Amino acid sequence: MKEPLIIQNSGIILRCERPDACLLLCGDVHILLRHSVCDITIQNLRIENSSQNSILGTSLQAGYPIDLEDCEWRRNMGEIVIKITVEEEEINDSNYRKMKEETTEKEEKSYLTCRNCLFEENTATGD
Repeated sequence: MKEPLIIQNSGIILRCERPDACLLLCGDVHILLRHSVCDITIQNLRIENSSQNSILGTSLQAGYPIDLEDCEWRRNMGEIVIKITVEEEEINDSNYRKMKEETTEKEEKSYLTCRNCLFEENTATGD
């Protein structure tokens, strides 16, 4: 079993300087966000073949961003590709759009933002 990259401090930018040069491959979870981290940016990574969640974050602080920019998710299989829970409220790639639509501009909180990201050939089992 491969261990995940663990982020346990806030204000972290995880960036690959050259696109297509950094690949996180295989393992149950690729990136684990712990200890109520907030203000995290992940840029220019290729993330492939996770068997549970490529990014897993639990009990994160509401209203603080997790920004994903110019990343690619390919051939990940498991419960769900990205799973974030915020103060007992689960946010994932299945319900994010619905929750965003239901939130007024005044109440809107940045939980997860994907900019120029590609999701291809991923399978979510929902287990």
